[in-house]
Amino acid sequence: MNSLVMTSLEQGLIFAVLAMGVFLTYKVLDIADLSVEGTFTMGAFIFAKFISMGVHPIVSTLMGFCLGSLAGLLTAILFMKLKIKPLLAGILTMTILYSVNLRINGKANVPLFSYDTIFDMGPALAVLAIIVVGIKIALDQFLKTETGYLLIATGDNESLVRSLGANSNKYKLIGLMLANGLVGLSGALMAQMLGFADMTMGNSIIVVALASIII
Repeated sequence: MNSLVMTSLEQGLIFAVLAMGVFLTYKVLDIADLSVEGTFTMGAFIFAKFISMGVHPIVSTLMGFCLGSLAGLLTAILFMKLKIKPLLAGILTMTILYSVNLRINGKANVPLFSYDTIFDMGPALAVLAIIVVGIKIALDQFLKTETGYLLIATGDNESLVRSLGANSNKYKLIGLMLANGLVGLSGALMAQMLGFADMTMGNSIIVVALASIII
């Protein structure tokens, strides 16, 4: 029973990182970004790729964030430059990432049991709690900056942002990249907890994220 509770808490904390990412697009920018289903899996596969190359677990995890943000960049380009509706842009990015994720490691399932993880540094629950609290504090501080306020304003009233002489597309780009970076980080953490990266990890993950936001 204790093991089940601990596992539930650990997964809950990982999904908290996911929820914070989706919160930025769904609640702050008011954009339904379905690309997160591909980004979550991408974070896991990026971690698997770097850790199998002998890179430190912390660096490999951070690479999940950095390269995951590129998925947000792709969605932003499709959305803003090619004038594709945000919902369709997210679906297109998700479809593209399916092939990209498969290409990263060359197979659909990558076992990670023989590699080090960030959870080797201490109890998994404590490590995850520190990560989640750190991200929450950093995100709160970011949203209190001028860029953060304009990011929020872009979702609430884009015309107001433009009337202030600011480029609203810039803040959409920042929001999408940051959101997908956090989703990629969540995927990297989940891969370490489960001990493998799999192509089906991101299936319906948007439902979990939205449920987390509602709760």
